[in-house]
Amino acid sequence: VFRFLECVFHSIDQVSDRKGVFKVETIAEGTYVAATGIPTQRKDHAVLMGRFATELQSLFSNLIEELEVVYGPDTGKLSLQIGIHSGPV
Repeated sequence: VFRFLECVFHSIDQVSDRKGVFKVETIAEGTYVAATGIPTQRKDHAVLMGRFATELQSLFSNLIEELEVVYGPDTGKLSLQIGIHSGPV
């Protein structure tokens, strides 16, 4: 499980770095917390987070297909849940 999550988080980190999304933390249970508009405010923070989320959905689908070969067919049953909050921290 650790190697699987490491692979997923590393892939998300790459998208986060490329898009300028701030990684707040990762939690061992498989939670990735990210934010836009911090530490520097951005007027397009909500749009950026929406695009980040959309790209993660595509990334996760492709990643699951690749990881099924390594971790078995049950890997395909995994899903990605995304929650977005907009407003003051």
